[in-house]
Amino acid sequence: IARAAADAIVALFSQLFNLLLAPVIAFYLTRDFDSIRERFASWIPPAMRDQVMGILRDIDRALAGFVRGQLIVCSFVGVSTGLTLAILGVRFAAPIGFVVGVLEIVPYFGPILGMIPAVLMGAAKSPTTALLTAAAFIGIQQVESAVISPKIMGDSVGLHPLAVIFALLVGARLFGVLGILLAVPVAACLSILSERLLRGE
Repeated sequence: IARAAADAIVALFSQLFNLLLAPVIAFYLTRDFDSIRERFASWIPPAMRDQVMGILRDIDRALAGFVRGQLIVCSFVGVSTGLTLAILGVRFAAPIGFVVGVLEIVPYFGPILGMIPAVLMGAAKSPTTALLTAAAFIGIQQVESAVISPKIMGDSVGLHPLAVIFALLVGARLFGVLGILLAVPVAACLSILSERLLRGE
């Protein structure tokens, strides 16, 4: 028990350190981005410099679009959940909607973790409210996964919605949760590289 508790404490502090370190790294990358880009470009042979930098610019735009698309999807799920819970008269509808929107980043487990407190709060009002809350969650997730996410993410990274769905299925099949998280940006990068190769650039 003591060993398990010590491991849990170490893991907790490790995660907290990563959370604190991430904004520091982001700050320096943002501040010195131009100089870092110029330094990196100086390492590339002049004959290939324009080609490599062009590919990197396209990949950067695709990844930025992926982040924007993810934010849009999370906002849709959070707002839809909050409004639905408010209509059903569930307490703390707005905070629960916010939490559900944030947890939407985590595939599979995120929506389930977000649904638990909402259903419990609905059950505190009545069993019928709890059932309606669960049904609303399932409906929102179905719309998000089948319509909203493929369309938004596809437009954001320049992929057809069917390509997004296929990438998610392949990522889930090969690498599980990690594959789902990385499927769309990896597919976007591969699409850019293959397009450049086909054009002979």
